[in-house]
Amino acid sequence: MVVQADGTLDRHKLAKIAFTDGRLAELNAIVHPPVIAEQRRWMDALEQEQPNAVAIYETALLFEASKAAGTRHWQERFDRRILVTAPEALRIARYVERMGGPDANVGKRAALEEEARQRMAAQMPDEEKMRLSDTVIRNDTSLESVTRQTQAVYRELLALAAASR
Repeated sequence: MVVQADGTLDRHKLAKIAFTDGRLAELNAIVHPPVIAEQRRWMDALEQEQPNAVAIYETALLFEASKAAGTRHWQERFDRRILVTAPEALRIARYVERMGGPDANVGKRAALEEEARQRMAAQMPDEEKMRLSDTVIRNDTSLESVTRQTQAVYRELLALAAASR
């Protein structure tokens, strides 16, 4: 059971079922259609209220969700697609840090590294996502660098919104 006694989701158990037990496609088929429908409802309502608003919708699996939900080219609903990426080794290290903390022992770290690799293997390669994206933000340097890149993209989005008025 992936629902804990307090009613919250046991994300670790769900991840094991999805990635280790090979049921990711099943999970995606359950989760993505209602998420996409809610996103569509939200964007339509926002457009009615504020036609020139800059709306940013964060999704880790935009292109994968499109395939899983059977909504071909769904990602084209967005005016711009922005990919935030980092090298694989850095993504693995960040996952281990987030899930295991700085005090994780060697065995725990190895298991978390394997989990990270399994998750990345289930995703579309970044090279393919880059081809499908309008902009790429590289998240492999300082916070200041990522902030500058993000601010530049936001200025572009504001200009795009202003031009559409």
